[in-house]
Amino acid sequence: MVVTATLTMFSNSLAQVVDSASMTRPDTVPQYYNLDAIVIRDQMPKTTIKGDAMRTQVKGTVLEQTGTAMDMLQYIPNLDVSGGGISVLGRGAAEVYINGRRLYDLDELSRMLATDVLNVEVVQDPGARYSASTKAVVRLTVRKPQGEGFSFSDILTAMYEYGFTEENTFTANYRHKGLDVMVGLPFTNYHFGQRQVLTLLSKGPYGELMQVGKDSTWGVARYVRPQLQINYMFNANHSIGARYECSDNFFQHATAHLNTDVSLNNVLLENTVSDIFHDWKIRRHMLNTYYNGKIGKWSLDVNADGVWLDNAMPIVTTEVVENEGSVDTAEVENQNSSTNHLYAAKVVATRPIWGSDFSFGSEFTNNVRTDHSQSTMESVDASDSRVVENVASLFIEYGHKLGPLYLLAGLRYEYVNSKYYESDILSDDESRQYNDLFPSLTLVVPLGKKKTAPQLSLSYSRDIARPAYSELTSNVMYVNRYTFQTGNPKLRPTYTHNLTLTGVYKWITLTAAYMRTKDAVSTVSDVYDTLNPVASRMYSVNLPAYNHGYVSLTLEPVIGIWRPQWTAMVNLQDYTCEALDGEMIKLNHPLCSVSWQNILSLPKGFLMTLTVGFASKGDQANMRINKPTVSMSFMLQRSFFKKQLDVMLGINNPFELSNSNVTLYGPREMRTNTRVPRMFYVRLTYKFNEAQSKYKGTGAGQSEKERIG
Repeated sequence: MVVTATLTMFSNSLAQVVDSASMTRPDTVPQYYNLDAIVIRDQMPKTTIKGDAMRTQVKGTVLEQTGTAMDMLQYIPNLDVSGGGISVLGRGAAEVYINGRRLYDLDELSRMLATDVLNVEVVQDPGARYSASTKAVVRLTVRKPQGEGFSFSDILTAMYEYGFTEENTFTANYRHKGLDVMVGLPFTNYHFGQRQVLTLLSKGPYGELMQVGKDSTWGVARYVRPQLQINYMFNANHSIGARYECSDNFFQHATAHLNTDVSLNNVLLENTVSDIFHDWKIRRHMLNTYYNGKIGKWSLDVNADGVWLDNAMPIVTTEVVENEGSVDTAEVENQNSSTNHLYAAKVVATRPIWGSDFSFGSEFTNNVRTDHSQSTMESVDASDSRVVENVASLFIEYGHKLGPLYLLAGLRYEYVNSKYYESDILSDDESRQYNDLFPSLTLVVPLGKKKTAPQLSLSYSRDIARPAYSELTSNVMYVNRYTFQTGNPKLRPTYTHNLTLTGVYKWITLTAAYMRTKDAVSTVSDVYDTLNPVASRMYSVNLPAYNHGYVSLTLEPVIGIWRPQWTAMVNLQDYTCEALDGEMIKLNHPLCSVSWQNILSLPKGFLMTLTVGFASKGDQANMRINKPTVSMSFMLQRSFFKKQLDVMLGINNPFELSNSNVTLYGPREMRTNTRVPRMFYVRLTYKFNEAQSKYKGTGAGQSEKERIG
């Protein structure tokens, strides 16, 4: 960094050198000083520790040239952006916030330019103000909206993977004084698929039984998600708003071709060819309303949410069975459906006390989930279950600066009352009540007085992961005569103790974490019918408690027009489970990964990125990764017409080296080998008089929304 202001200006407020369009804290923008004839050169760190988070500066760096906000996030340390989701390395899926508003639709990040983002904060151990099921948090701070009147944007994406997929999102915004109205109409014509080989092994008095199923699935989905968002700011201290979204999969079909060989002691018993036709009908309505304001020294944030979801999935399976020269044909019909009615409310109050931040609040959710299933297969019983769950929580959080130190402490209490009904009869065995306390503590220590001095952050938290409602259902899904899928109403929630140490120095970030997990949920397979050992059921179970952790190192220097980022990570665990023959085996092989990301700012306004990643063999819970994988991606983009039009070309997995091969251990051993094809894509983004939304709703009952999906 080159420092270039005069000595007479040195005593003035730093606000004089802050871009008025960004108006952020002084430590988030480049700072310039010129002491007479002395020129000071230094490169300020791009990633620092701020409170409970690692903050990465975007404004004024090459990151703001990477296209959309979603494109930019993949270059933030400790973040993994893949498969349409955002997760924090070693922690899992993250909740995303924009200026304090909880983000429901991650596609919104693809409609936001990276140039609008000031900084990104990554929270590895969220405090008490977040739900105890929140594993990680990503917070984006964006610049204040500019201008009034109408604005429009349109994003058109064409890609080829399992077939051509087209996505188009049109957004119109009207802003006048305190009123802000947004209408969005995303449409998707999506081709998807899967190529997988599933092997099931079991042992018993009959000998060794092996089932090898080769699955090829192809499908298409067409859906629209109309959105309406209204926000009104009475003044700088008070605003209200509402957001409604409807998602309708009006056309979604898939056909699977499954060829299965069954062998006993390496002798082929029979072969079955199954053609499976899926037909989904999914409709979701989501409504959020909010009030955000200040009363005296108190800041108040109130949210109310409603989610209504209907899901129907009829399945027709046609099977041709060849056994000792005879051929039999059968057709099985399955009807599976579910509904969710969720209501949630959340209140958070904050005020400064003695120069510190004090906040407390409460959250309540009520969800009614129903599941129905029936089949023409005689061995599959009909099911009619209902779960009524109420969750109430209270939290208190206090952040205080002790000289150069910063301490954030919080405590959250959650009460859960879950009642399980089978055919409208209450089942006491599957009904649950929980009373839990979730403490959190973060301590930030700078190792020096300079802003470039190293920083250390030590944090502890206890969190919970409640099973998804689809895992709790008693519905049985018929795949073929050998494989059945079902839920487990007796699943318990997963509890984890987390201890994380993070160090940051200039462009170096080092993180080490230890975790103790109890009752983790994983998929296993065992016998479906004791009279027919060939048939297997796949369902979820709670795993024994185990210790695990990770160490990661990220280097992100800036070398002229080149911004490389190297990340190395090692995952370790101490886990013991039962193998096929009843012998206990240890799954403690380390799982290592390395990634190399490159951003090149080329002449004529071109930007090029190249990413290469490697993941080794290793163990994770009751899963063993049997072969290493290599991932690659390449992207070239350029803006035209004063950045109103953005054109991007890219390819992922060009050499198809991302194929996975894993084994899940349990009563029966499951091995899956999945082929991942290459993907080409082109994206055109056009924006006219674009302005970001003023919506400030943060949402309530987020953890429950994720469970009903």
